[in-house]
Amino acid sequence: MNIMDRPVIVYGSRTLARMLFCDARNHPAFTIAGFAVDAGFLAEDRQFLGLPQVAFESVREQFPAEHYDLIALHAGTDAMRDRALFYHKARSAGYRLRNYISPGCDLAPDLRCGDNNVIMA
Repeated sequence: MNIMDRPVIVYGSRTLARMLFCDARNHPAFTIAGFAVDAGFLAEDRQFLGLPQVAFESVREQFPAEHYDLIALHAGTDAMRDRALFYHKARSAGYRLRNYISPGCDLAPDLRCGDNNVIMA
């Protein structure tokens, strides 16, 4: 399996997670397998947008880092510091952090970016 073909876990379940989920439905190389949240934010039915939702503290049990990538999103539009915390927690858990670039984006051919970026059209 090509490493870019690995399914992705979204760490977060707020506005940006919803936007990413909707946009990614049209992306041929970005499949969302589920969502992770901190334990205090876990939905009672353990579902979000029809996919499994797990506590981040146990995400590796259901979605091992050897088979899944992760994208760490912030908790809301006013919480960018939280995004850095999510990023470091995901890295510490052994996940490779993926970028998401919407299929409708026009990008410079020489664009270089690190990991865990979200670019939507």
